[in-house]
Amino acid sequence: MHRILTNLTILVFTIFSGSLTAQEYEYPSDEAAALIAKGKLKEAVTFCKTTIDEELNKISIDSIEIAYLNAYLSRAYSYQEGEINYLASIKACEHGIIYCPSTEEGILQKARLYNDKSISEFSTNLQFRSFQSNLKALELFSSVENPDYNYIINIYVDMSRASVYNGNAEEAKRLLRQSERLYAENKDSVDDQRKNTSIGRIASYEYLLPYNKIYQLTELGTSTKDSLEITKTLNKLEQLCKREDFSEWGEGIFYTASLNEVADWYVSRIPESRLSYEDLNIALELVNKAITLVEKRGFGGTHLLYVFKYNRSKILMLLNQLEKAEAVIENVIETTEFTSVNTPTFFAQKGRIHSRRLLKDSALVAFNKTLKTIHQGEEKLKEDLSNFSPSNIFKHNEVLYSIATDLTKYFPKDKNVKSLVANIYKIGLTQFEASYDKRKYNKRQDLYLRRIVKGLITTKGWGYNKDINYPDLLNHYENIRNELVWLEFYQKRKTDNLVDLEAHLVDKKVLITSIAEAQNNNDIKSQDSLQTALELAQYSINEKYPNADLLRENDFKIKELQEQITDNECVLKYILFESEIAIFKITKTNIDVELIDWKYQNQVNELRSVTLSNNQQNRIKLSETLGEFLIPDLDPKISDLTINPDGALAKFPFEMLIREGKYLLENYTVHYTSNLGFIFPKIEVNTKDNVLAIYRPNYSNKGEKLVTRSAPVFLEGAKSEATLISDYFSAELYDENLSKSIFKETAPNASLLHLAMHAEINPNNSGLNQLLFDNEKDSDKNLSLEEIYGMQLNANQVVLSACNTGFGNDNDGRGMESFQRAFTFAGVPATVASLWEVPDLATKEIMVNFYKNLKKGQTKSLALKNAKLTYRNKHRNTKLEEPYYWAGFVLYGEDKPITFSKTPTLWFILLPSLMLLFSVIYIKRKSLRQVA
Repeated sequence: MHRILTNLTILVFTIFSGSLTAQEYEYPSDEAAALIAKGKLKEAVTFCKTTIDEELNKISIDSIEIAYLNAYLSRAYSYQEGEINYLASIKACEHGIIYCPSTEEGILQKARLYNDKSISEFSTNLQFRSFQSNLKALELFSSVENPDYNYIINIYVDMSRASVYNGNAEEAKRLLRQSERLYAENKDSVDDQRKNTSIGRIASYEYLLPYNKIYQLTELGTSTKDSLEITKTLNKLEQLCKREDFSEWGEGIFYTASLNEVADWYVSRIPESRLSYEDLNIALELVNKAITLVEKRGFGGTHLLYVFKYNRSKILMLLNQLEKAEAVIENVIETTEFTSVNTPTFFAQKGRIHSRRLLKDSALVAFNKTLKTIHQGEEKLKEDLSNFSPSNIFKHNEVLYSIATDLTKYFPKDKNVKSLVANIYKIGLTQFEASYDKRKYNKRQDLYLRRIVKGLITTKGWGYNKDINYPDLLNHYENIRNELVWLEFYQKRKTDNLVDLEAHLVDKKVLITSIAEAQNNNDIKSQDSLQTALELAQYSINEKYPNADLLRENDFKIKELQEQITDNECVLKYILFESEIAIFKITKTNIDVELIDWKYQNQVNELRSVTLSNNQQNRIKLSETLGEFLIPDLDPKISDLTINPDGALAKFPFEMLIREGKYLLENYTVHYTSNLGFIFPKIEVNTKDNVLAIYRPNYSNKGEKLVTRSAPVFLEGAKSEATLISDYFSAELYDENLSKSIFKETAPNASLLHLAMHAEINPNNSGLNQLLFDNEKDSDKNLSLEEIYGMQLNANQVVLSACNTGFGNDNDGRGMESFQRAFTFAGVPATVASLWEVPDLATKEIMVNFYKNLKKGQTKSLALKNAKLTYRNKHRNTKLEEPYYWAGFVLYGEDKPITFSKTPTLWFILLPSLMLLFSVIYIKRKSLRQVA
């Protein structure tokens, strides 16, 4: 259970300080440290704040003591968790940093404060700021004559954990290797430092680092090599535990926790149906060993024993040793406080065991106890769960899902059970919305949101949950998903281009949490003033980032979308689940959904591959198979399709699917969206100039052969493309000495943007995708995705005439990294982008005809469709007719025709004459006054 990791540091801190007793302290900060060590966090906050005020009122203040007190104040806040406490912790660190003197002790304390600050910043999703704070801490620690390697190593470990959380395996490994290297080089001094702290001996990195490596591998490991490394690291820990200086009570906790981590990994890395008895027996052996070491030898105390025993029960259940499994979980329930956040998990485990024994009544009793312990309302939970009040514990989503899946699996025909399952999924959505972390993205949040939606669709198909309608379900799903993809992008970014937005959002967070606190205290006066401040903060955000709320919109309504689409339009929305797919068919008057077994993942990946390799025979077969599966029967009057793909479905253009013997391109006008709210984005375009701005870098290496727009070489097609499209709109061509700064300066004034250039797609982090203004891919002269988010543009449309610009790193449906979302945030409602490396000369032909069609007043999607058809017809019966050459470009976002505001020509004729007339009259009147 990987969540153990976040609690171990505080736990060990408390364990080793258990012997502290009342005493006189040399400095107030020592007393603050003791209060925190005893777990008296609120008392520590009051003590630190009062003492800091007293110190500041002295004639001669001890600045380093104030810095120390702020450090303990910060920790007392952060250990209490919750956003308002994390923000208060950050503020305390910032205050303490000011008072650190320029002595070596002061510099070291400032570095520690930056490190503490980074931890709280990470907890509230200020991840780039957290990264920067850690870099500052490392710089300060390294600047003194005697660097604090203990802290430096700890910082690298923290940064590695953050990388694990964000799913970046390579970065996590690199940072952990750095900590291991530093520890090896400075082992003796670091060990001495950890043996002699103000609270006694602290566990050695010799045990902490292998534990962190196991955490990293069990979270992100996928290969056989990773499996071998897990075994090797666990064996290393086992050997270390045999040494004479090993502390069973302190360092033993990391060994037993590692045993449990690996056991849990064995039973959770693959679906339950594929688990082998060999894996399960290995897991059982590991967790039994952890329990024995705690119970008989006192390894780490009993703090995590209930976790280990729960895992033992789960593994025994999977081994079908149901009576033993039940005995273990009964013991856990008897020895755990009923108010524990884990109590629902334990009752649910008991119910799951009874389900497997087909003891329906006793299973329902256990599951009902589970639901009652999650329910937070004062009123007794009703049988139909209609008065359910959710908790704020995300883990309880997993509990509810486990109950629903087990009841469905073991009692599939029981009507009462089906009714209960339907109600569980209904309260599941309420529980999810109350408990998912709105500060940070985590892939488990996305997983359980999808599971709940699938459960609601399934139970509605059974004839239950009739009061849940598809419009409401889609409203919930779209709003939550929109926020999740924003959070994912935001926490993975690596540059500082959104620092102003971040500062504004932090201010807004502080005000919102302060308002909530004032409401709890019934402080009306504070509520009013804080509400005014919140409105001013929102105004500041809207001024600088007018579309800031667009990507976190929480008021999307499917009804408003239906009102805007026409009778001949249909929106197809796809949601992928673990083994099924939901296809929503949305028209002006109706919403239908099909839930179908999803068995075409390999075919989707293969279709893209065979298209790019021009394997015609396999491509046609796959296009037909997927076309029949993915495109539902449509009313004959439907001519326009908006596709909202999910996961791997974003890898290819639907226009190349074949249905009833024809490409979708031939029967429908198609465009795309990454979110239903972006079909008609709420963007106000205020263009200063009715101009098409064309950007075409002159890459220096002209001698290379030209094939695609995937590498920074001179593009012959792009050169003539830029010239030809300027015939259709009033254009400004930027090519000579073109730079990123010129683009930033000129782009906000254009009505249309056309970028005939290369793009660089980062395979590990799409937040690092960039448009290349320079030959060097790593040059700071290029435009990163985050920089686009930070711009304010006013164009009706942007065309990215480059490779892969619409694809990004979107293998599992999270499209925030795409250029399309970035330009939407920047204020451009429509984006034309490419899904693969685009042939240069084919691109030129399609782009020229696209602009020609736009000039005729066609909608963007129709203009692009007709440009593709023109290209196909021209190259009929040649290899250039293949979809590889024409299908790559797709339109995302708004689909209106391009119309420019026009100043009446008559005014241009009359205005000079009128000005001359007024001048004559003015001069004449002035002359008459002078005569008079």
